[in-house]
Amino acid sequence: MAEGKNLVSKFLNVIKFNGGVTSTFLKYCRGIEPKMGTLVGEDQFGNKYYENKDYFMARNRWVEYNEKPLDPAYGYFRFDASQIPPDWHRWMHHMTDQPPSVEPLPKQKFHMEHQPNYSGLNKAYTPFTTTPKKIHEWDPTKKPAAED
Repeated sequence: MAEGKNLVSKFLNVIKFNGGVTSTFLKYCRGIEPKMGTLVGEDQFGNKYYENKDYFMARNRWVEYNEKPLDPAYGYFRFDASQIPPDWHRWMHHMTDQPPSVEPLPKQKFHMEHQPNYSGLNKAYTPFTTTPKKIHEWDPTKKPAAED
């Protein structure tokens, strides 16, 4: 009976930690697993990083992405791992024990500012070709060239 009370109290604590029943339900609908942990730090993009050592090793560190997108073209609630800067990526994958908020990476002069991957958006890099096409698309507005 005590185990059941413990589970219910954990469940209620997770709901309280995530901002109530509505907020927890919305997180669950967006595919975000509601968890409870201690806030370890926040990056320059507004992403928040948490840790709970009661969870399994690979699931004890997680990120809650900033709900305001970095770029309006990226869209709301469209998150991917490329939005995590390298120093936090290092901590998330257990390459270091100390988060960057405690022990930041030394900055090198060749390091660039982090940008997310924009593949699939209009901002993605697309190389252009210098060779003419062999097959051309049919355009119904153009009339076919007169053959001699």
